Amino acid sequence: MNFGDSAARVAVAAAVTLLPARLRDRYREQWHADLRDAAEAGVRRSEVAWGSLAFAITVNRTAIELERTRAPEVVLGRERLASGLALGAAVVALTHVGTVVGFSWNAGFGAVDFVLAFSAFLLAAYLAVAPIAAATMVAVTRGIRPGVRWAVWLLVLASFAHLSQVLVDGGGAAGGIYTARGMAAYGIAAVLTVVAIVLLARAFRPATAIRRKRPLAAAVGAILVFAVAGAGLENLRSLLAMQRAARAAFIDDYGPAAAARLADLNAGLAAAERGSATAITLWGVVAFAAVFGIALFGFVRGSSRLGAVARPAAAICVLMVAHASVTVFVRLMSVGAFTLYLPVPDVLLIAGRCGLIAVALLTVGGVRFRRARRRGLVTVHSEA
Repeated sequence: MNFGDSAARVAVAAAVTLLPARLRDRYREQWHADLRDAAEAGVRRSEVAWGSLAFAITVNRTAIELERTRAPEVVLGRERLASGLALGAAVVALTHVGTVVGFSWNAGFGAVDFVLAFSAFLLAAYLAVAPIAAATMVAVTRGIRPGVRWAVWLLVLASFAHLSQVLVDGGGAAGGIYTARGMAAYGIAAVLTVVAIVLLARAFRPATAIRRKRPLAAAVGAILVFAVAGAGLENLRSLLAMQRAARAAFIDDYGPAAAARLADLNAGLAAAERGSATAITLWGVVAFAAVFGIALFGFVRGSSRLGAVARPAAAICVLMVAHASVTVFVRLMSVGAFTLYLPVPDVLLIAGRCGLIAVALLTVGGVRFRRARRRGLVTVHSEA
C-alpha cells in the first residue's frame, strides 16, 4: 500500500468520525467499498477521500439531530465529550504556571528539537480548538444538564489562564515573575477547575461500569507512582547539590571583589537555596501523598477498570509536569556555573501534558478507540 492509498484510508476514517453516530456504520461500509473498487471503476482514491470529507462536513445535521434531540444517550455522550475536551484544555493551561520562565533546554538536539517543537504546536492547537468545540457543543445541544453546562463553561474560562497571565504581565521580568500580578490568573483558574471537577463528579456519578475493590491494581499503581516519586526526588536533590556547589564556586570567584557586601550576598544566595529546598520538599510531599491516595482508593473505595489505570497514570503525569516546573525554579534560583543543557524538562512537560489530556478524554470524555471489523481501520468516538 503506497502513501496515497494510506492517506485516502485515513481521510475516510476521519470522515466517518465526523458523521453523526447513526450514519457511521452505513457510510463506513460504503466508502470502504468505494476505496476497494476505485481502480476498477476508473476513479481515483483521492476523489473518494475528498468526497467523503466534503459529505461529512456538509451533511444536513439539523434534520438528523431533531430526531435525536431527546435521546438520553446522545445528550450524555455530548456532555462527556465536551467535559473531557474542556478539562484537558484547562489542565494544559494550568501547567504553564511553573514554566513561565524558560531556558534553552533543548538546544542542539536535532530530532528531539523537532519532536518537542511539533508537540508544542499540537498542544497549542488543542488549547485553541478544544475550548471552542466544548463551548459550542454545550451551547447547541438541548438537554445538557445545568451542572455539566456550568462545569464546561468554568473549564473554558480556566483554559485562558496562561493567556490572561501574559496579557497582564506582558511577559514580565524573570526575577519577579512568580510574584507578578498576572500569576493570580492561575489561582483563579485552579479554583474554577476544582469547582468544575466537583460538578462533573456529581453529574457523572452513576457510572455504568461496575466499581469494585482492585487491590492488585492499587498495589501496582502505588508501586509505579512510588518509583517515579523516588526517582524524581533523587534527581531534584542532585540538582540542589549542584546549586550549592555553584553557590560555593560563585562566592570563591566573586567574593573577594565584593567583600564589603559579602554578608548580603551570602544571605541572598542562602535565601535562594532555601526557596529551592522548599519547592523540592513540596514536590516530595505531593508525590508521596499521591502514592498513599492511589493505594487508599484502590483498597478502600474501589474503582472501574479504567479508573484503576487512569489514577496512577494521571498522578505520574502530574508529577512529570511538577518535576519540570521545580527544575525550572531551581535553575532560576541558581548562580554561577550551574547550567542544564539536557532537554529533560521539555520532554517531561510535553509527555505529562499529553498524558493528562488523554486521561481527561478517556475518563471524563468517554472517548474510545475501536478497530473496524474486517477493515482493520481505527476509528474514534465518544460513548456515554
